[in-house]
Amino acid sequence: MTPVDRNNLIADGVKKLLDQAPIYGNIILKLGRVMDAHAKAPLGLRWQSGSWQLVVNPKLVRQQYATPEQMALALAHEALHMIWQHPTRYANVTQRQIVVDYGTDVAINQYLPTGLGTLPNLVTRQSIWADYGIELAPHQDSAVYITELAQHDVIRKTSGGGDEASHAGWQNIAGDLPQAQSALVTLVQQATVPVNSIGRGQLPVPVQRALAVLTTPLLPWRALLNMGRHAQPDQHSPTRTRFNRRQPYRLDLLGTTPRYSPQLAVFIDQSASISDAQLQVMQAYGQQIVSSFGHGVQLYAFDSKVQPLSSAQYLTRVANGGTTFQSIFDALQRKKLTPKDTKVVIFTDGAGETTPLKTAFQDVFWVLPLDQALSIQAPFGTILPLL
Repeated sequence: MTPVDRNNLIADGVKKLLDQAPIYGNIILKLGRVMDAHAKAPLGLRWQSGSWQLVVNPKLVRQQYATPEQMALALAHEALHMIWQHPTRYANVTQRQIVVDYGTDVAINQYLPTGLGTLPNLVTRQSIWADYGIELAPHQDSAVYITELAQHDVIRKTSGGGDEASHAGWQNIAGDLPQAQSALVTLVQQATVPVNSIGRGQLPVPVQRALAVLTTPLLPWRALLNMGRHAQPDQHSPTRTRFNRRQPYRLDLLGTTPRYSPQLAVFIDQSASISDAQLQVMQAYGQQIVSSFGHGVQLYAFDSKVQPLSSAQYLTRVANGGTTFQSIFDALQRKKLTPKDTKVVIFTDGAGETTPLKTAFQDVFWVLPLDQALSIQAPFGTILPLL
């Protein structure tokens, strides 16, 4: 294959990808492209000189990909890593690298475009089962797979193949992580702009939700939820900007600043009256709150009953379940949370029972679509718009 043929193969692969999954193709087009004959994988992502780059090893591309369809699938693989934010999420890994490699690849290879055939030697749930006898549940986040794989003695197998070598560029971020993360978010956001809602709707639901995390506006949740009001510090951090309270004349001793860990209970409506788009945005906002407040947040899904929810879990709508807001406050009481010290955030379309709710919890924030109203009589708390 000549250099011209190789470039044509990549160009044809991008065209195929734009036809099958426009957002994936747009992400690839927005990446800088660098030819590196020393790269250990045909394709990879690298953060360098303030921008995200697609690293191409021409020789390995020629050896591994024979058709535009295979090229398109390989490019889609890299685009999905960007959508799931894998390069920044796992830039500073504490787990074994093979576990991160396999966990991230298994997570995204489930969502490669189905109309382009298959790639040989992909790391998938099936290959993990064949090589290690580990059964992985479908459609989970990479964090779930990494946690599961870390419990087993996983060693790299030649039969697994895959693109784990393409993850080497993730380690180049080092101390530049905030800028790299901001650039990743901006790149994916810009890639989604030319794609209409129909094109996005053709993507698998987990991909749509991963995109929603990146494209949903970041809201100032501490201000919106009035955090700090009536809050009591539960931790103190050492600092040199404060005097030591016990020995203020000892300037060599550290002082402390109070840290607040609010008790937040967040509930996301998963009833059938919620649209897929609304559910994606609600879950994205829920993840924003978890990121803002950390361990002080308890996350739940609800319809007619309440169930715990992890921030890495994908929600699905529940048909014929109905929505009862009273189930939320009954669950709070069962968990022995105190009304005085607990803020409650409820993401919903407002459709539920009409009877008044029986609860002592009053510090409640209802997050509703702009054109919706609460069904309950005598609503209480604060209503925030779902943007």
